[in-house]
Amino acid sequence: MNGELAGATAYSAAWNARGPVQIGAGRSDDQIRSPFPGAIDEVQIFDLYMASPTSHVARLFNKERLHTSGRPAVALLALDEAAGERRVSAGSDVLGAATRGGVEFGVPGVHGQAVRFDGTSGFGATGTAMVNTGRNFAVSAWARLDRLPDGDAVVATQTGTEKPGFELYYSGAHGRWGFNQYSDNAAGATPVAVLQPDGESATAEEWVHLVGVHDSYEGTLTLYVNGEPAGSVPWETPFHANQRVQIGAGQQGGTVGSFFPGAIDDVRLFDRVLTAYEAWQLYHQAPIVRARWQLDQLEAGDAVSSPDATPFGNDLFLWGGAGVSPGFVDDASLYVDGGGGYAYVPEVPIDTSLSFTVSGFARAASPPQGAASVLSAVGQRESAFAVRWVPEGEQEGFGRWEVSLADRDQAGAVQTRVSHQRLYDVRDWRHLALVYDGFAAEARLYVDGELEELTCSDDAAETCVPGESWAPNVFPFEAGSTLHVGRSLSGGVWREAWPGAIDDVWAVQGALAPEQIRELSLGRRDAPSVVPPLAAPEE
Repeated sequence: MNGELAGATAYSAAWNARGPVQIGAGRSDDQIRSPFPGAIDEVQIFDLYMASPTSHVARLFNKERLHTSGRPAVALLALDEAAGERRVSAGSDVLGAATRGGVEFGVPGVHGQAVRFDGTSGFGATGTAMVNTGRNFAVSAWARLDRLPDGDAVVATQTGTEKPGFELYYSGAHGRWGFNQYSDNAAGATPVAVLQPDGESATAEEWVHLVGVHDSYEGTLTLYVNGEPAGSVPWETPFHANQRVQIGAGQQGGTVGSFFPGAIDDVRLFDRVLTAYEAWQLYHQAPIVRARWQLDQLEAGDAVSSPDATPFGNDLFLWGGAGVSPGFVDDASLYVDGGGGYAYVPEVPIDTSLSFTVSGFARAASPPQGAASVLSAVGQRESAFAVRWVPEGEQEGFGRWEVSLADRDQAGAVQTRVSHQRLYDVRDWRHLALVYDGFAAEARLYVDGELEELTCSDDAAETCVPGESWAPNVFPFEAGSTLHVGRSLSGGVWREAWPGAIDDVWAVQGALAPEQIRELSLGRRDAPSVVPPLAAPEE
């Protein structure tokens, strides 16, 4: 308390509580109890024993972060929100890495920009360790070699005084990607490594996604390359390397070496095991625009299709009462009549079981009599997803924007619905975006570039229902049939015909970030058909 030891007691019956973290009240027997009558600030949760009260605890009391010894907080709630806010931001206390030697920022990466290392002196390092390498952990990164070096080249490592706790690296002796740990933090310790299998090799000037996993329960080291298992070896005696994390070079015996000649992007450390499913989803998070229909070519009036603006050639074909109307982004948009008109792509351009983003502008010519679907990707019986409008309220033409996602293409499919509770006039142009993050298993609905979260105060009316426009634990099936604009499929029957205009439709494999969705929602004329860039992080 206030930096000083206040007391201690023996305790040996710890158990794993898997419920939510609460601030300002406790919980027992499924009831909120013991509310705190006062102010709380700077809540931090750590996954380590602070063995030095005169160091770690005293530094926390002095309002310092553990950025140079120990490990940073796995959960940090700074509680710096403005007056009137109803949501508290939280995250892990992520450390920056100081760079040295030949390092170039701002080169093209997989997720926005990357960092290039010269292979002779350049690397980055944090001030302290990030994970306990003696327990479960995982590391992932995108890497691109400029050339194949003669020796080893380390992508990421956490160092000890003599040997590292792990290395994610290129093996010069084998010409393959690898992941290792050492038998001890001693000069003579030997590595236990898992490499790509014989017959496979690393390639220069190509991005590759690497994941290394240490599973202390199973006693294994596992390597994934581009989302696929590359190998696994038994390993049961790791040690905790408690020095620092390095990017772009290794370190042994206090000497930095094994410099990486190339670019590195999106390095992540996890204090848990990643599953094969998660490694696969991480690889597919990197966004690629698989199709975009600007629809301005329909201005000719007699067009039967709209070309895909990307090199993938996923042209959109018109059917029945589908035609042209004034556009929102450009001069023309697609119009469907709410009866037999729609447009379709013969093959779904994205895998809907992986991370994906779809977006577009929509406006009804007249209020639909019931729910109406703007966009869907279908199987044989169900829609893997449908972006739809649902009438609600007493005023004609007002309702909720919603997405539905089905977990399988058969009878009894579980439908997850995510909506904005705000009521919109369907006759106004709106930008709609569905983002599915396969790694987080979360679906998010944006309207006009924004998510929605509704909270209810204690004195709110009974009609107030808290909610948000995202949902966890969502697992849509892979839509293997067609993508449709202007209708959706449910129970093997085409339903929910859209009566109005649709403009500038995108299909992206990968989960776009909020700022990228906001950029698409601006509807910029002549915007290139590429993933909107992410802003460079503040230094």
